[in-house]
Amino acid sequence: YQRRVHGGVLYGYKYTMRYGYSHFPIGLNATKKETDRLTVSNFLGQARKRHVRMLDGCTVRATGGKDELEVQGYDLQMVSQSAANLHNATLVRNKDIRKFLDGAYITKRDVMHAKPEA
Repeated sequence: YQRRVHGGVLYGYKYTMRYGYSHFPIGLNATKKETDRLTVSNFLGQARKRHVRMLDGCTVRATGGKDELEVQGYDLQMVSQSAANLHNATLVRNKDIRKFLDGAYITKRDVMHAKPEA
């Protein structure tokens, strides 16, 4: 536990997520003022918007990559739970999940700042 807390304070944690869709493009909007909130729109063509709140100390931002975003923070549990909340908000329900693979998925777990070489 102490190593994880020490590593989080020094380096921070970063989860890179990609969102995929087959027909309806998913709109993920994180405003610059509110980097602790994320709005998911047009998921499976639905008009309903889903709001995902990032937990304390976590921020979300879009990367330069296509359909990619990063969840960052200094507490591993908060960062991983925020990424899981986003994944759960985009789960396909009442359909065949083998066919409907739309959603947000974690592709990479990394640190925000590079660790110094020993």
